Amino acid sequence: YYKIIENDSRINLDADDILETTTLDSLNYLDEDDDEETLQLAENTIIYYNGKKVGSAQKNKNLLMPKEGNVILCDKEEDGVYDLVIVYDYRTVVVNYVDENMIYDIYDKHINLKKIDSISIISGEESIDASELKPYDVISVAESLDGKRINIIADFEVKEGYIVQSTEEEDKTIYQFITTEGDEFEVEAAKSYQDAVDMGVESKLLVPDARIIRIRLDTFGNVAFAEILDAEAQKANITLYGFLVETDRTGSLGGDVMLKILTADNRFEVFTLKTNDKIYLGRNKAGSYVKSTVNAEVFLDAIGGKGSADRQLVQYRADEDGNLTQLFLPAASGTPNIISEDVSESFLNYRQGVLSQQYYMDDKTVVFSIPENAIYENVMSVGKYNNFFSEGSNKTCSLYDVNDGHVGAVVIHDTISITYASADSGYEMILNYASSPVLFINKSTKRVGEDGELYMGIDGYQNGKMISVNVSDDLKNDSDSSRQLKPGAVIHYENNDNSKSWAMTADEAEMMVVFEKVFDFNEDNGSGIRWDHDIIEDNNPDVLTLWGVLETIEPAYCSVAAETNGVLQSYAMQLMNNVTFLKYNRAKEEFQPITQHELAAGQKVYIIKQSGNQTIVVY
Repeated sequence: YYKIIENDSRINLDADDILETTTLDSLNYLDEDDDEETLQLAENTIIYYNGKKVGSAQKNKNLLMPKEGNVILCDKEEDGVYDLVIVYDYRTVVVNYVDENMIYDIYDKHINLKKIDSISIISGEESIDASELKPYDVISVAESLDGKRINIIADFEVKEGYIVQSTEEEDKTIYQFITTEGDEFEVEAAKSYQDAVDMGVESKLLVPDARIIRIRLDTFGNVAFAEILDAEAQKANITLYGFLVETDRTGSLGGDVMLKILTADNRFEVFTLKTNDKIYLGRNKAGSYVKSTVNAEVFLDAIGGKGSADRQLVQYRADEDGNLTQLFLPAASGTPNIISEDVSESFLNYRQGVLSQQYYMDDKTVVFSIPENAIYENVMSVGKYNNFFSEGSNKTCSLYDVNDGHVGAVVIHDTISITYASADSGYEMILNYASSPVLFINKSTKRVGEDGELYMGIDGYQNGKMISVNVSDDLKNDSDSSRQLKPGAVIHYENNDNSKSWAMTADEAEMMVVFEKVFDFNEDNGSGIRWDHDIIEDNNPDVLTLWGVLETIEPAYCSVAAETNGVLQSYAMQLMNNVTFLKYNRAKEEFQPITQHELAAGQKVYIIKQSGNQTIVVY
């Protein structure tokens, strides 16, 4: 070993001071006065790079020029020729989460713990274990060339404040940052963060404005991660996954372009692109992926034209005013830094967080459930992977943005169910459109029980019979749910009887725990269908909804004029043996049983068919 003497024979240089003119024979750097200096290296200089000795064949001058870190040079003979160079070259990682196998980085630069022989993590003056790292902790990682040894410095410094100005200096930007306590200092962006901003993975938050941001610094004082403290503003200017459902144009040729996108927070959002607006579009063109700013006309043509755009997963960005600024269509499989479909419609099995023993999902993965041929919005949904996958389940999926096994987004093609998690009850509640009961609400009541508790109940028709359903606390205490559970509404719902059968005890009363409104007879819903006519005939869906004007009524069938995509068409439907006829009285807000003989051409009707039951309502 070398005994390193604390004198002039040992020099410690910061990475920023080392010049690119450095070679394996001499190391060039800037001194404190910014004067260029040269240090002579021995012919057989020993190089230790990130904790391990470098073999002769691996030596190159780039090892002596770390991006972040320092270089220590030692002169054993004190003859002005340096025999030993110790290099620490760090990269910045922002922790997503940690398990026994990996430290997952939010920018997908993961650390495989299973491949490491030696790991050292220092926080302050203490050694810590990898399991102690938390989401968004910033770590600086020095990894040996063979990847077997890793030294980590963990820095948990967080600042809140705002940037007042930025200054360009050579090839870097210096930001003047003032904390909420009034302290002022200069910061730069860490390379990993700047790369993420350049690729559109992160929003550009390091700009002089009045927004208060939270920054996390690495061990060199550079910004490794930034976020807006205002939760609503934070949603703006971030690239998000969405599912493009529909495109259209208002008016004639040259009108505004409208897009409907199912967003990652499970709602449909309509964006309008005016004729003269510009948008940054990424799409496949002439065999390559092109990103460019286009007008509304080019944009509409690129995504398929009016009303004919392929339904597909997209990435998009909107500004704080909700205007669409960027949209990216999928690229070829595995294209780096661009949304890509890497596994196309494969039948995949799920077990222990992993699909088909290859691909893993986490809370960053966005899952879209888009049943094949579904055109009715209430069968499309978005959530986390545990909303749709249960242990041992098998589904047909497309996987997007797969990186080192991690899946960025999933589209499920073969399900029409939504799973809701109940933290209070400790079990999952599933709303399945194929099997969930359909209830026509006649009365919504609230009453005080013997214990003084306020209870809510729903009365209505289900499969032709009048029934009563109790409503759970979670629903009755929610103002939005209470508004929807009103006379005249038609709902799918689930009660907790299945969940109770799984529990050790079943003390809870049977009650409605989840629902979704399907139709509201108090509103003018126009006309429409849940599936188009061809699919009705070919696939015989489990649930069918059709509403419009009754054209003909015969003992065995009826026909209804309904509108689909702006086109009025006639749809014929067979009348089943088990059919219920109702009439909705809007003034009294109640359903009343009628006979088939009271139906006549010209009436507005609503028809719903599920399994062996059918209900026809005149309104």
